[in-house]
Amino acid sequence: MIGIEQYRKIQEYKALGLAQTKTAKALGITYSSVSKYWNMSKEDYVREAEKERYHMDNYRQYILEHLKICPQMRDTNIYLKLVEAFPDLQVKRATFYRYMKALREQHGYPHASKRKTSPREISPPGYEAQADFGQYKLKDMYGRIV
Repeated sequence: MIGIEQYRKIQEYKALGLAQTKTAKALGITYSSVSKYWNMSKEDYVREAEKERYHMDNYRQYILEHLKICPQMRDTNIYLKLVEAFPDLQVKRATFYRYMKALREQHGYPHASKRKTSPREISPPGYEAQADFGQYKLKDMYGRIV
């Protein structure tokens, strides 16, 4: 779903007589997004925006309960728990992650910190070894690989 400002820009370009492909390039969005909102009235856009916002708000309390228990929980884990608890959930991952970002900012829950990495210490030669066992194919008495 695009923002109200981009919707207005699409309607401005339409009024100027610009083509949909040029409008998409000018705004930096896909052609399919432009064609979706090209003939949409403002009332329809507002109704669509309300429907989208309302859909994820149905699960808001469930998500907040998980964040209260464990604020550093990754968004992917919350998404998987949500799908498990509500099998009828019909939302794309990108929409969910965008919603989670806004929800974390609203309520002040930090994102999980990045994994800390550091270079390995150099060990003396012969101290460590790496082995690759690979595969060994045996043949039976008829010559077939077992």
